[in-house]
Amino acid sequence: MQEITFANKYGNTCTFSRGFPYMLESISGTGTVESKPLTQRGFMQDGTRYFSSLLEPRTMALTLWIQGTTKADLLAKRNEVLSVFNPKAGEGTMTYSNDIGTWQIAATVTRLTQVDTVRNALVQRFSVELYSADPA
Repeated sequence: MQEITFANKYGNTCTFSRGFPYMLESISGTGTVESKPLTQRGFMQDGTRYFSSLLEPRTMALTLWIQGTTKADLLAKRNEVLSVFNPKAGEGTMTYSNDIGTWQIAATVTRLTQVDTVRNALVQRFSVELYSADPA
């Protein structure tokens, strides 16, 4: 079981899981994060001295689906998704849950794209990219 809930700074939330009407197809970027070793080299020193590691920012990609019962219902759900994942809304909170536990991370929407390759008039697919400056 996987579920994500995104809440923007205005308190608007949307939850996606493994079923319609708000379905989470895939999520990436929740696993390991890249790190950069912090080292120093002295005068005429061979090699370097290791101090610590710095974590790089995290980028997460989501593929989401919404399904409406009517065209008007689909448009209302689409407007809700667009308002929650509005890049101008600033930093929000993404809550990720799976069979092991629940985690929260502050994130900003950097890209929200509606994919128009769906043939069903009552289903729409979205691609969302989230950026988290603090990866932990």
